[in-house]
Amino acid sequence: MNFKNIVLILFLADNLQVFSQSVLKADLQQVAKSGYYNIELSQSLTGLAYGNNFAGIRIVNSEQKEVPYFLRASNPVQEINHFENYSFTQSSIKDSINNLIINNIKGDDVSRFYVVVRNAEVEKQATVRGSADGKNWFIVKQRSAVWEMKSSVIDANNTMLLIDFPQGNYRYYEIKLSNSGKSPLKIVKVGTMQNANIYGQFTQIDLGKMTQKEENGNTTSIRFNNLNGQYIISKLEVTVNYKSDYYRVATISDSSHTERSFYLSSRTDNQFWLNDLVLNGSSIIRIENNDNPPLVIDSLRAYGLNRYLCAYLEANQRYTLLFSATEKQTPQYDIVHFQNDIPADLPIVKMLTIKQINQIPTVARQPLWIEKPLVLWGIIVLVGGVLLTICIRMIRQMSR
Repeated sequence: MNFKNIVLILFLADNLQVFSQSVLKADLQQVAKSGYYNIELSQSLTGLAYGNNFAGIRIVNSEQKEVPYFLRASNPVQEINHFENYSFTQSSIKDSINNLIINNIKGDDVSRFYVVVRNAEVEKQATVRGSADGKNWFIVKQRSAVWEMKSSVIDANNTMLLIDFPQGNYRYYEIKLSNSGKSPLKIVKVGTMQNANIYGQFTQIDLGKMTQKEENGNTTSIRFNNLNGQYIISKLEVTVNYKSDYYRVATISDSSHTERSFYLSSRTDNQFWLNDLVLNGSSIIRIENNDNPPLVIDSLRAYGLNRYLCAYLEANQRYTLLFSATEKQTPQYDIVHFQNDIPADLPIVKMLTIKQINQIPTVARQPLWIEKPLVLWGIIVLVGGVLLTICIRMIRQMSR
């Protein structure tokens, strides 16, 4: 038998089969009142959907009709409304350190300052202290990393830094802002956001049991062999067991060999912002010990940024969220043209238990031209004719 004919037969037969497509299904909490809601995506679904830019998500009601939605801004933080300035002085600027004294004249309860600086590609950290008289100072927050964000209330030449700390009402606050460069930052203004809605909530991810061992005598490796699935982490907290001061460089990598570096130090809280790093069972954290005794990591806590879909849900209606990793086309809904008019601070709807199913439920929509019965039957007849022709040719060859 001609080998080319065999290959062609197998190819055509394979394409005539109907394969079921593996998808995830999750029921949504029912709502008691009709209106717009923010639907929180689970961390496991976020990890799967991140690869195709969340294109494979669909929401259907109990009649299997598709429900329009849009993805809320996936930036770590998002602010709304206007900026209110605080008066401040820069008591000293030395090398890469900015020392700001903020006057909380009204004695407001505050837990966050927004510091606007000129754009600079350096790592930034902040320490916060408080004082009632400007002379006696008390620690409020030890040195830690700060969030960076773009905002509609500042221009493209500036970046807004978010400095969070335990709530208090000191008359004066001192912010010591340091960076990884050799020069200070250009401070533009300091203030708060009025009526701000901040999307910066995180959910802790269960990393399972971690294993750590020494490699090549001077490197500590940490693996997560029991981690199921893929997650997108934005925040990492490391607890180190070491009796003296330390300062070590560490890298975290995933299966795509993407690496992020950070520094473990006895003088910081070892809390790091990683800006959407893929974490899976093949991820490895390596700590360079150089000639020092190896560090012992007591715990690692990873956090994923909460992401939301916004959709209009009817009261007491059942809704299901479906996800297919093979779907690459983002749905085109009218609702995206009104997303700036829909409030960001909406009630949150949770996903219930996620299940894997073997076939995508039929969604009520207009069929494409290729899906019409007449076209499908035409394709089947055409393929059948091709198969029949090939079979006849093979029978004739065998007869000869």
